[in-house]
Amino acid sequence: MKVHENKNLLESVRDFWNKYKKNKGGVIGLYSLLIILLVAVVVPFLPIYDPNSIQFGSFMPPSLAHLFGTDELGRDVLSRVLWGTRTSLSVGFGAALVSSLAGIILGSIAGYFGGLFDEVISRITEIFLMIPAFFLILLIASIYGSSIYYVILVIGLTTWPSTARIIRAQTLSLKEREFIYAQKVIGSSASRVLFIHLIPNAIQPVIANSILQVASAILLEAGLSFLGLGDPNLISWGKMIYNGSIYIFSSWWIAFFPGLAIVITVASLNMIGDALATVLNPRLEERGA
Repeated sequence: MKVHENKNLLESVRDFWNKYKKNKGGVIGLYSLLIILLVAVVVPFLPIYDPNSIQFGSFMPPSLAHLFGTDELGRDVLSRVLWGTRTSLSVGFGAALVSSLAGIILGSIAGYFGGLFDEVISRITEIFLMIPAFFLILLIASIYGSSIYYVILVIGLTTWPSTARIIRAQTLSLKEREFIYAQKVIGSSASRVLFIHLIPNAIQPVIANSILQVASAILLEAGLSFLGLGDPNLISWGKMIYNGSIYIFSSWWIAFFPGLAIVITVASLNMIGDALATVLNPRLEERGA
C-alpha cells in the first residue's frame, strides 16, 4: 500500500515538474532563487572579506580586489551584499509564513462556518485592505521597535488579508462537495473537516500567493531599512541603499549592487509565483496555451 502511495506521489511530482518547466520564466526564476538560497546558506564559509571590517579605503570603485567596491566606511560591498541575502530571505519567508498561517486559519473559518464568523472576519479583512500596508507597518515598527523578529511579525500580521480572501473563496466552494458532506455524516468534528479535508484541498492557490508575498515582504523590509527602521544589528540591502543614496552621484556602486540584488530576488520570486499560478490553475494554463 505504501509503495503504491509513494509511486502516486512520485508521478504527481513528475507531472507537476513537466508542466512547470514549460514556463521558461518560472524555470529561470527557480534556478535564480536556488542560487540565492545557496548563497544565504554558505556565505559564512565563503572566502570573502569580513562584511564589517573597515580596514580598506573608503569609496574605492569596483576592482579586482573589491569587485563591488567599498562603501563610505571602507567596508567591502560584495561581502555585505552576500550577507544581506540572509536578512532579506529570512524576513521574506518568515513574514510569508506568518501571513499564510493567519490568512489560512481566518479565511477557512469564515468560509466554513459563515454567519457571524464570516461577517466579523470579512469586516476585519476589509479594514486591513483599506489601510496602506506599508504605512501601517511603518507605524507599528516605529512604536514597538525594529528587531528582525518584530519586522517579520508585523509584516506577516498586516499582509494576511489576500490569503484569507483566497482561502475563504476556496472553502465556500469546497464545503458543498460530497466528500465534505460524507465527513459530516460520519460525525467528523469541524476541526477535522477543516484541517484534514478542506484546507489541504484549498491550499493550491495560496501556494502561488505565498511566493508573491515573500517578494512583497522583501520589498517592505528594504523600505523599512531605507527609512532607518530596520534591525540595526543586521546587514540589510535596504540599509545599504539608504547609506549609499547620499553618495549616489559620486560612488554609485554603494547603492547600486544591493538594489540589483533586490531586483533579481524579487523578479525571481515573481516569475516563480506566476508559473505556479499557471500550473496550479488549469484555467490559466489553458489561456496560456
